[in-house]
Amino acid sequence: MKKIISKNIIYYSVTLLLLIVFGLVKFVGPEINKINDYKKKIKETESKLIAYRNKVESESLQQQNISKNIAVPVIIYSSPYPGLDTENASVELVDQIIEMIRITQNRIVEISFNVKPADSASPANILSLNMSLNSSYTNFQNFLHKIYTWKYLAAIKDITISPEQGDPNNLTAKIVVDLYINK
Repeated sequence: MKKIISKNIIYYSVTLLLLIVFGLVKFVGPEINKINDYKKKIKETESKLIAYRNKVESESLQQQNISKNIAVPVIIYSSPYPGLDTENASVELVDQIIEMIRITQNRIVEISFNVKPADSASPANILSLNMSLNSSYTNFQNFLHKIYTWKYLAAIKDITISPEQGDPNNLTAKIVVDLYINK
């Protein structure tokens, strides 16, 4: 009887071992293969992303180098009336700025001028134009874009934009622009 029990235990043990091996091969093996496939896909995607990032970084560096090498032509305003002081020589230039203000639908509150003496080595005199304007943000943005793309050299020195009391959609902007005029 002991012999039969030990024989049965061996059969049951072998059968149980075969069931475990069959279960591992049938169910666990494919899941492990799926996990390995996902790991491969993740590594491939990661390497593609790294390659793409390196490509974008190299292109941006090239673009920065190109933009540094491009020389923007600067035109300094030459007055049609030589020999006049800076304020009088810049009348037409200031008139163009006032026209830009009107075209972009900004309202002029105040405009004042300051003449900054130029260095003897400088080819131009400087007229600093202090403006106070009222309008919407979009109109200010359009005006600043016009100044920025203007053919004459103008440096935007200071911009302060604040909401007008009582109407948050209406803004007040204080803008300081330096205009360069040939001596």
